[in-house]
Amino acid sequence: MPLPPPRSVRPLRAKAAFAALALVSISSVSSLSLAAPTAADKKAADALFKEGREHVDTGDYAVACAKFLASYKLDPLSSTLLNLADCHQRAGQTATAYDRFQEAVALAKKLGRADREKTARDRLEALEPKLTKVEVRLAEQDKSQATVTRDGAPLSREELAGPVRVDPGPHTFFVTAPGKKSFSTTVTATDEGKTYTVDVPALAAEGDEPEAPPKVGGKAPSKDTTSNESPGSGRKTVALIVGGAGLVIAGVGGYFGIRTFSKWSDSESRCDASGCDREGIDLASDAKTSGFISTIGLAAGGAIFATGVILYLTAPGKTDKPARSTYLLPSGGPGSLGLVTGGTF
Repeated sequence: MPLPPPRSVRPLRAKAAFAALALVSISSVSSLSLAAPTAADKKAADALFKEGREHVDTGDYAVACAKFLASYKLDPLSSTLLNLADCHQRAGQTATAYDRFQEAVALAKKLGRADREKTARDRLEALEPKLTKVEVRLAEQDKSQATVTRDGAPLSREELAGPVRVDPGPHTFFVTAPGKKSFSTTVTATDEGKTYTVDVPALAAEGDEPEAPPKVGGKAPSKDTTSNESPGSGRKTVALIVGGAGLVIAGVGGYFGIRTFSKWSDSESRCDASGCDREGIDLASDAKTSGFISTIGLAAGGAIFATGVILYLTAPGKTDKPARSTYLLPSGGPGSLGLVTGGTF
């Protein structure tokens, strides 16, 4: 089923709801169970799908994508997966959309739907030159031991071998290695079709003077060095930020959990032994969507909070030597502009 081309959206206009939705999309939808759905599952999935289409028509892509994902979880149809991918592209989440279209190709091929496989391949081909990418370049001596995360998710050796696609917006990279000071930088990657590069300096041994900040986009950095601080102070700051973000996300999950119980209660009041009326079905559908978002929010929030606690507890102690360097970098090229912030801790 051919899908209409997505309307143009500004890459950074997505609101807080998209941050939560991005967490939901961390896990590949292709990993969801393909067990045969029940009749009730199919009915609820169809209602969620229709609601998703309505939200697409009004430009409320955060809600639309959540509806499509919840529908696909109940009844994994290739048409639903195509609409989910299309929704992410409309929202400006080009990397996530690309991943979903790839999964749609595999699913359509498995189901023998050549028409939908072609649709997904055509969309991939059109999306490829629009992808925003970031390449992290480690110093040669750190490549074998360094661990790199992007927005809290670890990057594999394969992903570190070259540019990786990202959704437009800010992305925080955190580099650690045994016995070395950690390094952190945030890249605001906003330009369509551009590859941003971050050259990570050689990680200094604990207690050593910090290396110069990395080169990003070929621009010279401005540097502000703070002396006589604990080498773990910067890492503890990052830990507090990460932990706080985890609590906020868990709070969102808790809100949707309360909303789930409320919707279920309202739905039950619209049902009897013979079934539910239309409003009861809609309320049940909303309850399932809220429950799904609540589960993801609580799980992701708890994991991120735990990461913050670990970073805080493992931060090194005080030293008399300077241990922290922060900087702000302009990044750009012909017709493009961005900022990169970062530092060594």
